[in-house]
Amino acid sequence: MSKRNMGENVKELRLTDKQVEAAIKRAEANQKNWTRWPDKPKETTMADKTDIGKTIRARREAAGLTQPALARKLECAEAMVSRWETGRVVPSMKYAEKLSAALGGVAGDYLVK
Repeated sequence: MSKRNMGENVKELRLTDKQVEAAIKRAEANQKNWTRWPDKPKETTMADKTDIGKTIRARREAAGLTQPALARKLECAEAMVSRWETGRVVPSMKYAEKLSAALGGVAGDYLVK
């Protein structure tokens, strides 16, 4: 934002020219510390989520666990296990590590690729 535009935008606040200049200097100093967002965030497709859900379900069944039993083992809500398996949500890193300990594999197996 240019100094001119900023000055015009703050006129309705009834700031003095000195206050406007001070605000501009602070904004410019703060802008140097800003980090840029990535141009395009990695998109998670429904297929990625569903694949993870299928992996969790297959490994849970192979271990002979029900959803409630797995939830107790992971110390989470039963509904959370269901959401992972249906692909509605993806496990956080915390739960990916717990899933790998409970069902085998590595934590990366339970995260979106």
